[in-house]
Amino acid sequence: KVIASADRKSPFRPVVDGTTLPDWPLARIARSRGKPVPLLLGGNRDEAVFFGASKADPADVTQKDLTNMSLEGFEAIYGHYDPLVADPAQRRYAALTDEEYWIPTLRLAETVSRRGGRTWLYRFELPNKAGPFAGHVPHGAELPFVWDNPALVPGAAPDASSAMRQATDRMFGHWLSFIRTGRPDGSIGPTWPPFEARTQATMIFDTQIRLAADPTAARRALWSSAPFDADVGAK
Repeated sequence: KVIASADRKSPFRPVVDGTTLPDWPLARIARSRGKPVPLLLGGNRDEAVFFGASKADPADVTQKDLTNMSLEGFEAIYGHYDPLVADPAQRRYAALTDEEYWIPTLRLAETVSRRGGRTWLYRFELPNKAGPFAGHVPHGAELPFVWDNPALVPGAAPDASSAMRQATDRMFGHWLSFIRTGRPDGSIGPTWPPFEARTQATMIFDTQIRLAADPTAARRALWSSAPFDADVGAK
């Protein structure tokens, strides 16, 4: 009943009550006196694919599809995706992925960076080869790589010489190093510097790994003043 009556995709969420959660997390980080702990943050290229296509027009978005904002606010941004993503269904997935996952992640990284904290940012872009999400990189697609279990990747042939095995070794190696030392493994692939709002350095995990500067610049710019529900854009 609660889900059916909610005007957001995710009705169950933290509540700022003044005690357990005194303020919105980014506002709290922005005003904190101490330096934030190191973070390893990122997202998948096509997170929103996991939640399915529109039941109406391929590009249609309703209020129930949105997590962080009103439909009116979203539509003001969504119209600018037309020249960036040609296919209507893929355009919908891209915009919803940004609204729920990528833009909040970037804002957290930017806020921590401004407070003098260290964050390492990544994007996972290795598509599934088989299954219902073939050709896409849905929510959760990175988990077999993070947990060093490429046999769980749909359509993968996880022999020791495969590109899939190599991709797993690289991602797992970085995560293991971060757990042990608070930073990624400097011996794996290109140098991975901490994130800065100015450079937007982002490690791309695909069949190869590469460092990119602001890989989603055109889409990111559309959200610079997005009216999210929470103060996720805390300065």
